[in-house]
Amino acid sequence: MTTNRWLRSVMVGLLLLKVFMVLGCGTSQRTRAEIAQPIAAQLGSPTAGLHREINVIATDADAMVLVDRRLVGLAPQRIKVPVTAQGFMAAPTTVTVRFIAHDATEAATTTRVTLETTDRPPQRLEFDREAARRIFGELN
Repeated sequence: MTTNRWLRSVMVGLLLLKVFMVLGCGTSQRTRAEIAQPIAAQLGSPTAGLHREINVIATDADAMVLVDRRLVGLAPQRIKVPVTAQGFMAAPTTVTVRFIAHDATEAATTTRVTLETTDRPPQRLEFDREAARRIFGELN
């Protein structure tokens, strides 16, 4: 009887150990993956209220514009993005344009561009079904 009780105690202990290993013990210790993550380069700090407007233009007037996977509306759109005091993007921002198929001979296509924290925001983003172009200023 004593052997069965001892064996049951060992099994319960092993089960609890496995649960703690899988779920964690509730502490806020960082995992190895979190520790190994590179620290993003800060090219200036985000300033509250400092934004830049970007015009999003598409070749199709009925193309859907999404910013960070959220629908903004149909092209063309003017979006506001947060920037640092030095003029860089305050956070990575992905602009996606979804072109719908007009008939059975076409396929719907998606074109996207990601503006990283090392980028300055362009004045305009021009999208077509094949590519996106960043326009930083008007040419005279």
